[in-house]
Amino acid sequence: MVDGELPACDVELTMAAMADPDGQARWRTYQLIGEILRADAAAAEPGPDFASRLAARLASRLALEELPVRGQEGVKA
Repeated sequence: MVDGELPACDVELTMAAMADPDGQARWRTYQLIGEILRADAAAAEPGPDFASRLAARLASRLALEELPVRGQEGVKA
């Protein structure tokens, strides 16, 4: 969406999803993934432990974010 790759026909649907708390949480998660991958290009290179390193970095960043939890009021299960 931000990079101009979203087709015009999908903009309205995407914006509607962003109005929902679950959609907002997903957007923040995707943004965090992008930030982590761009933060240290050498550390983001695929290798035998890439998935575990990415998971650890995501967990550390997500721990700082207050994201809605499924089952909370207003968050879809």
